[in-house]
Amino acid sequence: MAVSSAAMAMFQRLTTIEEIGNECLTRFHYSTHRLAVRVCRRRQELLQSKEFYYHRKRTGYTQKAACLIQSLKCDSDPDGSKPVGPPRYGITAFEPVSGTWGRVDPVPKYPDGLPLFCQITSCEGKILVMGGWDPTNYEAVRDVFTYEFTTQR
Repeated sequence: MAVSSAAMAMFQRLTTIEEIGNECLTRFHYSTHRLAVRVCRRRQELLQSKEFYYHRKRTGYTQKAACLIQSLKCDSDPDGSKPVGPPRYGITAFEPVSGTWGRVDPVPKYPDGLPLFCQITSCEGKILVMGGWDPTNYEAVRDVFTYEFTTQR
């Protein structure tokens, strides 16, 4: 099997194992970063750095995702006709290239659902969740939570 001239040129530029490893990491799907950071502290620092995110973005290896707020399944009364308790919501990510849907991990302070009426925005590969009402006592929430796709936290 012959190696193309483009592949040879790439391998001549990548002279060290470290550089080859970094190029491979650049191509990893963001969902694998959570496991890849466990290899060593240096890999963790690299995968979680802004520079690495910008490098992936510049080279075209970041994935676009649409994030939606969706209702979570609620408990029902015994006859199943009405939900019991306040409504619960979570963030779902849709990746159009692969056609996959996935639930984003809940906000640690609110594991049973997002604060009601919270505001959501995204920037630089992160989701920000701001304010809202506490779903248990309906008091105003002044917290801001950040979810990073690179760490999936």
